Amino acid sequence: MAGIAYIQKCIVFNTEGGISLKTDELLEYIQTHCELNYISDLRNPFYLKECLSFLHKIDKASFSLGQWRYLYEYITGQKCEDTTIETIRKKIDSWCHQV
Repeated sequence: MAGIAYIQKCIVFNTEGGISLKTDELLEYIQTHCELNYISDLRNPFYLKECLSFLHKIDKASFSLGQWRYLYEYITGQKCEDTTIETIRKKIDSWCHQV
């Protein structure tokens, strides 16, 4: 039974009506491909600027809108209610260049 509880915690319903993996999957993907030691390195503008070009290469269909929103919220600490991934990417770019 413990395994089922764990699986239920890792699966969330997204706004498109389907299911997706845990919301930090996109964070882990970026961490791995940008060779960061920690996910929290993404909150550091120096490392984030290094990852921006990779961020724009990620296929939009690979991760849910909810995961992209979570990425923005994790990086900036601000609520994200945007309805497109492209808008979120632009907001991350803008935020990164302001700090």
